[in-house]
Amino acid sequence: MAIESSGWLTSVYINAVRDAGATADAERLKEEARDLLDAWSTEERTCHNTKFLIRILDALDNLSGCAHAPEELQLAAFYHGAIFYTPRSLDYVHTGRDLLAGARLAQARLPLLGVPTDVAARVSGLIEAVAGNDPLDSVDAQVFHDALLASLTIAPQAYRDYRERMCDQYAHLPRRLYLLGRRRQVRALLDEASIFRSPLAEEDEELARSNLTSELARLNQEIGDSDDGGDSDSVVTSGPASGTIVIKKSTAKPKVDPDATTPEAAPPSPDIEESPTPAVAETTIEPAREVSSLEAIEDDLADFAGSHTAEQPRVRDAE
Repeated sequence: MAIESSGWLTSVYINAVRDAGATADAERLKEEARDLLDAWSTEERTCHNTKFLIRILDALDNLSGCAHAPEELQLAAFYHGAIFYTPRSLDYVHTGRDLLAGARLAQARLPLLGVPTDVAARVSGLIEAVAGNDPLDSVDAQVFHDALLASLTIAPQAYRDYRERMCDQYAHLPRRLYLLGRRRQVRALLDEASIFRSPLAEEDEELARSNLTSELARLNQEIGDSDDGGDSDSVVTSGPASGTIVIKKSTAKPKVDPDATTPEAAPPSPDIEESPTPAVAETTIEPAREVSSLEAIEDDLADFAGSHTAEQPRVRDAE
């Protein structure tokens, strides 16, 4: 089955890149497809793997009736999650698919296959559009956004399995921090007037909200507090509901004795911000590596999680 899926995905990629104007020979296009599928198939990807990619491509096929350039959307699907970051035990700052790195990868690699630079820029722009919080100002960007959320529209039992695989994928995070980050993503989607943006995806709204509402109830139960919208600013998310979870280190404030006449100012601790996305090589597909070295983050995470010792990353078997 895996071999059949790989063959189908290779065929979809080659057809899409040719429709986008690629002039490279068949062997070079197959090589690029193999590199991309290898990147999507690493063992830490228990959720955002080739099965997830197939679901996106299937959704794009269903929504293509209102798209202007279906081949560009397919290429955006292949490249958007090609860069995947699994941090060291203390590097909780950035984890998961690196969409902005995927956008740069598409813009660098597609012209090497003969794809016109303006087409490569549009593919990159589709990925950048869903990676940020800017309005989706084109129909194709709206379609791509909706396709990335296709996992919200699967049957409830399958959605529970999907949630479990996502949790496994983030097993290196302290459990509570993952739950808070995921709850923020789920709550943000439920707060939207409409989860889906393209006309053909509107019929999926009810099922998606049902799945998300069920997930939110389970998250609240496990976190053990009321869903009051007061999650710490140390937990940040980006991209669609299945995107990046970012943990930010809180700045320690110096304690000042109010009775002291001349309090000694303690040096402030530096803020830890989301690390910049690593540069993407033009000729190789590599996962983002050590974005930051956070020497003191363990204590901060332990305090935030309500314990004296941060939970150690769990070791799991490959799916």
